[in-house]
Amino acid sequence: MVKLFKIIILIFISKISFAESIKETDKYSIKFEKNLIHDIDNSLKEQTINIVVEISKNTSSKWQISKIDGSLEHEFFMGEPRIVNYSPYPVNYGIIPRTVIPINKGGDGDPLDAIILGKEIEMGKVMKVKVIGVLKMTDFGEQDDKIIAVQLNDEFSKYNEINELKKSNNNLLDEVILWFQNYKGENIIKVAGYESSIEAVNLIMMGSRYYEKYGIKKR
Repeated sequence: MVKLFKIIILIFISKISFAESIKETDKYSIKFEKNLIHDIDNSLKEQTINIVVEISKNTSSKWQISKIDGSLEHEFFMGEPRIVNYSPYPVNYGIIPRTVIPINKGGDGDPLDAIILGKEIEMGKVMKVKVIGVLKMTDFGEQDDKIIAVQLNDEFSKYNEINELKKSNNNLLDEVILWFQNYKGENIIKVAGYESSIEAVNLIMMGSRYYEKYGIKKR
């Protein structure tokens, strides 16, 4: 009976865990069997998309997906692992695989960033989410928009548009905007507002086309 119970649990975990298999890990990096930028299909369909989580909600360590080998690595600054010197991330943070907005097209040359509202999600997990809008912002003067998404099976899944969220839970959006405006210091990130799910999907489609045409430079 105990053995059967363990088998059932393993099957259940395999179904809910969409994270790629870990190949190698140490204190500052996690390498997966697949490249988290190039080997994961973003699977855009209507408003749903796959997002790779880089940073879990309520944490302060700054992790990023390497443009060299697609591993998850702790970001360093001045020789030290970077820790956000502000309140922890109020949302899950990640990237949309197989997308890019090149620098000569007004982007930063990286995959599109995304924030996921709702409960905490483990780093490295590939999560299918629903896109509800895009947060328009600049970082050091460069365009650095964030796709806004919600998880499919939690309290925010009822929202289809950013305006719906604003009407019923405007405080949450204000908190997210305030955090982005301050976590790097004053007047570094400037938020210009937000746009609809249609604009968000159009941005993802454009990022996918640019990825197919230009790829992402290793750096």
